[in-house]
Amino acid sequence: MAHGVMRDPFKASAEKGERLFDVLLERLIEICQEYHAEDPPRYTEFGSHCP
Repeated sequence: MAHGVMRDPFKASAEKGERLFDVLLERLIEICQEYHAEDPPRYTEFGSHCP
């Protein structure tokens, strides 16, 4: 793996790369939406001044 390639790079294609990218992008969007849907934590421990 001196060049960062694992297995046979000739099995790769633009279509496979695009499908992989689309799946990963959809999952990243889902994760971001889930993160932003949650209320932020309230820090009240250790005498925090944050409300």
